[in-house]
This record gives sequence, C-alpha cells and structure tokens, in this order.
Amino acid sequence: MEVISLTPNGPAHRGGLQEGDILIALNGQTVSNVDDLHRFLATTTPGSDSSLSILRDQERRELLVITGEA
Repeated sequence: MEVISLTPNGPAHRGGLQEGDILIALNGQTVSNVDDLHRFLATTTPGSDSSLSILRDQERRELLVITGEA
C-alpha cells in the first residue's frame, strides 16, 4: 500500500515514514490496503511501539513508530 500523504509531525511522520513509501507490514502483519491499516490501528493502544516494514527506493526498511491518538 503506497503512502499518499502524512499528517505533519504525526506519529508516522515522526517515525520516518515518507510519502511514496510502500507499506508492507505492521508488526509482522501484511498490509494490503487501507482497511488492513485501519483494522490494525483500531486494535493498537495509543503510545505503543509499532514496527513498520516498508519499501523505499526499492529497498526494504524497518521503522519504529509510536502510535498516537485516533
């Protein structure tokens, strides 16, 4: 799933996610679409650490993001 936009200074932005990144997985769970992302975020406690697997410039990277309030 391609990241189209980010909230300035939001949790994903602070964690290093950039527009154009391809989100592959959250905490080891595959993310295929925005519904998968919403399901994950709905069950995640605000303030917890989440591991993001992304593709950037055809290179796989791992980011640590601290989730925020919905």
